[in-house]
Amino acid sequence: MQDSSSPSIRNIRAAESSGGVSKVLPMVLLVAVIALASVYLISQSGNQDSQTDNDPADNSDTNTETEVTPTVTVTSIATPTATVTPTSSETDVTVEVPANWKEIEIEGIGYKFYRPSTWFFRRNASTLGIAPEPIPTESETAGLVTITQRSGSLSSVVSSTKSSLDSATEESLDAGPNSWIIVEGSEDSVIFGTRKAKIGVIENSGKVYVLEYRTAPEAFNSNVNVFNTLLGIITFE
Repeated sequence: MQDSSSPSIRNIRAAESSGGVSKVLPMVLLVAVIALASVYLISQSGNQDSQTDNDPADNSDTNTETEVTPTVTVTSIATPTATVTPTSSETDVTVEVPANWKEIEIEGIGYKFYRPSTWFFRRNASTLGIAPEPIPTESETAGLVTITQRSGSLSSVVSSTKSSLDSATEESLDAGPNSWIIVEGSEDSVIFGTRKAKIGVIENSGKVYVLEYRTAPEAFNSNVNVFNTLLGIITFE
């Protein structure tokens, strides 16, 4: 049976068939291009990730992987030392009578003794004492700083002086023409309580003299300079 369709109808169908093919082909090509582009982008992304991991300028990756060595700053070097408890005070000696001091003029005592001009003095038998305030006659002490002529030898007086003190120390001291033995320590008494003492013992012309400074520990540094000055300015006859 022959196709009754007219030539025009066949031509139209042929054109439609050809047109459908022409429309499908571009779409296939487009999909292929997109697929290729995707593969390319994925490949490039992988390369960039690889470059980023190996980039030495990337501080975050470098800091994470690098082992940090702690730095210690030494501010001082501690050297083990023995703890030394001072046993004697420092003695500053002068051989010049200070301008604001005056001589105590007493005949026949065997030495020249001085005092700060504002201090007071009192003599009691063989002891001469000075103090920054008046010394009562009935006082238990002859003064804050005293000098006494003692009987016995130099060594026996030094020995008895040391035995009367706790934690006593001894040293030799030359102050001008005077050569002293300095004894320091502390004592406890019912009347005065705890006192710190600094004592100088000297022998001159066969006579032994003892210069003494005794006071409460907290007041010791207040007038020890008076004692130290006397060591160098006392002159013995």
